[in-house]
Amino acid sequence: MALRVLGDACVKAARTGAKSIILGGAGLVGYAPFLQDQVKLPIIDSVSAGLNLYLNRKMPPALQTINAFETAWNNLPDHMCLDTKQQRPQSGVDQGASLSRHQLPWS
Repeated sequence: MALRVLGDACVKAARTGAKSIILGGAGLVGYAPFLQDQVKLPIIDSVSAGLNLYLNRKMPPALQTINAFETAWNNLPDHMCLDTKQQRPQSGVDQGASLSRHQLPWS
């Protein structure tokens, strides 16, 4: 079922004039070879492509050298904040919420 749905999506994308199709996300690893015969465009498995670049030391240099996880996360909506005690200001100016890296649900 998943291959059929992905195949249909690839065919539709090819009709738009796309020059290639990138399968993004770890959940789609390995599907590209099974879909390739459905379209004449290159189908790229983003995880495999990234890993290949990394392992063969072909990664381009970073444009910035900041660590985004050390950056303050400001103006997040309430539902993304873990601190349930945190309240939004009642004034007309909304300062937004702030979430440090130690509060991120996925860290």
